[in-house]
Amino acid sequence: MTDAFCTSCGTKMDGSAFCTQCGAAQGAEAPAPAYAAPAYLADAQQANLNNNNSKLALGSLIVGLVCIVAWLIPIIGVALSITAIGLGTKGLKSEKKGMAIAGLILGGLFLVASVINWIVGAMQAIGVV
Repeated sequence: MTDAFCTSCGTKMDGSAFCTQCGAAQGAEAPAPAYAAPAYLADAQQANLNNNNSKLALGSLIVGLVCIVAWLIPIIGVALSITAIGLGTKGLKSEKKGMAIAGLILGGLFLVASVINWIVGAMQAIGVV
């Protein structure tokens, strides 16, 4: 029988699976590290991320619809429009991309309407118009 030596440090082996000197695994393949995440965990995390982004897309659409009325009070209209745009931007990464786009469009349109309303109101207050 031939003498076996550790593949890592060269110590003479007694036939065990691990070197008694350095602890290195011997044989065909070293076992997989204990910290490796299973593949299904990555899929679950991605599904959770898509679910969260879908909620953001829906939120963008809802806030965009509220902006239809909110632009009449400029400070509220500006705040809600910016919120709709922010939620829509994050919601674009979801499966419900159409809702996010609709929220972005509504938010953008009513942001412009709110700013114009604000400017006209300020001009009326100082007597220009």
